[in-house]
Amino acid sequence: MKKIYGKYYPEIRKEVNQDHKWTLNPNSKYNLIGKEWNSIIKTNKLGFRGPINKNGTLFLGDSFTASIRINYDKTYPALYSSETNQKTSIMAAGGWSTIEEYYALKNFFDHYNPQKVILVIYLQNDVWENAIRHNILKNRLGLKGLFPKSPTGTKFIHEGLIKIKGFRNLMKKLGTFNPLEQFSVYKKKYDKQIKFGWKITKEKILQIKNFLEKKDTHFKIISMPSPWQALKIWKEDLYSYRDFSRIRNKNELKSYNLKWKKPEKIIKKFSENHNIDLITLFKEIETREDVEELYFNTVDHFTKKGHKFISNLLIEN
Repeated sequence: MKKIYGKYYPEIRKEVNQDHKWTLNPNSKYNLIGKEWNSIIKTNKLGFRGPINKNGTLFLGDSFTASIRINYDKTYPALYSSETNQKTSIMAAGGWSTIEEYYALKNFFDHYNPQKVILVIYLQNDVWENAIRHNILKNRLGLKGLFPKSPTGTKFIHEGLIKIKGFRNLMKKLGTFNPLEQFSVYKKKYDKQIKFGWKITKEKILQIKNFLEKKDTHFKIISMPSPWQALKIWKEDLYSYRDFSRIRNKNELKSYNLKWKKPEKIIKKFSENHNIDLITLFKEIETREDVEELYFNTVDHFTKKGHKFISNLLIEN
């Protein structure tokens, strides 16, 4: 079993096709080692973690669902399964946005034939990424333009794109590499790019909903809050986060006039208007006394305790 330190995804991820882009390497096993975790990653023949169960509950999502820093039996899909005696599976890869999740569901659905699909969204970067990736697809730049460089998915333009003719002019149209852009979803006033990102996000969610309705499969959404939404210490120490280390203008974020609850209000209203079951974890997490223990200190993902908390909420709902 290969031990991997540092940047995991270049080692464990496989490019697949123009639709869902990538999965983890199929039928593989790794030991991922970091400052706060030491996890074993084992993948099935499709390139996802956990079993390929039919007629159960399928969790569809990104790195919050793939949960590579946690042993599988301690992730919320596995805990939910053991507590409820229900079959669960996951279809997720780090760096996916709603675009990749929709196409993956279409391509892999028959392997699982689930009775229920739970779409796990992380609005902090999903909205922004959906806007950029849709434009890249529209401009036919291919797979390299949709392949994230970092686990958080914020630096997702592949180095190979630099060689493409007209790259710089295209980037002026598509947006910047500024990591702060992932906070655009919290802005009091949205620019055109984020408005477009919400449009694509909502369209893809509805496409997932319509696809599942035709399959007679129940559909639910879980909205995962970021630690910046839930933790005061993360708000106060934004620039210590590793993706922001190269930012020179430390006052830039102040101009964003952030409204941390805004994306949750938007997705709630959207879900109500379209009769979609929604679980938003923001209030439940925000009011907990042990909220700091739910997230890792060095990455915006849940610890084992965080996964247990999510599992319990799912059981209650």
